[in-house]
Amino acid sequence: PLLRRDPSNPDRLLFASHLDGLFESTDNGATWRNLGQTQLWSSDVLIDRANPNRIWHVARTARDGVHPSMANAPGARVDVEGGLSRFDDGGATWQKLFDDGFTE
Repeated sequence: PLLRRDPSNPDRLLFASHLDGLFESTDNGATWRNLGQTQLWSSDVLIDRANPNRIWHVARTARDGVHPSMANAPGARVDVEGGLSRFDDGGATWQKLFDDGFTE
């Protein structure tokens, strides 16, 4: 899991949870809202310093609750799609920028 604090607003936090999605708090963690991006293993989440409404999320798709690095393990059923997503509107609309798989 990843936790990031907005450099321009210390009360705003982003939390990338494995499989449960990306969450945002605007009250220093007292409450959270889900921004989507579920069924993903997050590699990174970044807040754009020039535009705090722009968030970058790098992740790989995981199915059956298995980490993507185990995709070639015997009996593993994992679809490792991966991708780079961004939103520019505070989390209302995600834009997929790159959807080829990442290898590490």
